[in-house]
Amino acid sequence: MEHLFYNSYLEVDLGVIRQNAVNIQNGLKYNRTLIPAIKGNAHGYGTVQIARMLSEDVGIKTLACAQIIEGVKMREAGLNNTDILLLGAVPYHAAPYAVKYGFHIPVFNKEMVKIISDEGRRQKKIPKVQVKIEVGLHRLGVLPGEPFIELLNYIKKLGNIELAGIYSHFSNAYEKDDPITLKQ
Repeated sequence: MEHLFYNSYLEVDLGVIRQNAVNIQNGLKYNRTLIPAIKGNAHGYGTVQIARMLSEDVGIKTLACAQIIEGVKMREAGLNNTDILLLGAVPYHAAPYAVKYGFHIPVFNKEMVKIISDEGRRQKKIPKVQVKIEVGLHRLGVLPGEPFIELLNYIKKLGNIELAGIYSHFSNAYEKDDPITLKQ
């Protein structure tokens, strides 16, 4: 009834979102998989509702979110068979929670890798990490080349971390046919 007092409202059709995800997933080539980003309360649509639909109805195996609290909400809602990739940097003080909830934790420097490794040993878990590469957007990430190789070798040396993946962000995703983005 409250919606009657607003000038506008948003009606979300989960069926359309579901079908869009299925269409995208089916259109991917080379054994690639869709990893939807469920952030900012799914852009207002509802984190848990959207995550559950994508996981259970569409069969999405990995979801991404920007902050730990979003991932915690998904885990506490029972989404325990879906991998959750944290896209943003994890504050050092929050590393215990990232390990506890079994998130894929972004790493881009040795200091964070060491914190995650130590926390994994403390909790008797093998944390999963994904290396974030800086490719020109000038956000967080390890530089490609030698710094990247050094970080991979450090992860391997510690021995109690699973390297679950590597990811980056387009350096310019807003210009159509940007040559650098197309190369990426």
